[in-house]
Amino acid sequence: MTGEKFWPGYYEGDWFHYVLSWWEHCDSKNILFLKYEDLTKDTVGILKHIVQFLDIELGQEKSNEILEKVQFQTMKSDNVLGDVKEIDKFFRKGKVGAWKVQFTVAQNGFFG
Repeated sequence: MTGEKFWPGYYEGDWFHYVLSWWEHCDSKNILFLKYEDLTKDTVGILKHIVQFLDIELGQEKSNEILEKVQFQTMKSDNVLGDVKEIDKFFRKGKVGAWKVQFTVAQNGFFG
């Protein structure tokens, strides 16, 4: 399956157009771009970045609570999505780069 055939079932329109339409605003002061890789590598640092972006105060107790709740296993087991029937398909493994095994070589080329 090609990327062109895969995405229409999940997104209306072209995936790259969708991503680029947001990326055009990367310098906007009211939009914060985050990457999953960064979130998993430095969750504490990213939380501080979000707090600074939102211009809010966050005590240590609340920070610790948030850091616990955003852990992959916590979100997966807490059913944060409510009535999602196939929760294991939504959350999968939570590993950086694990998406590559979900797609064919051709599909990986579409993203890579």
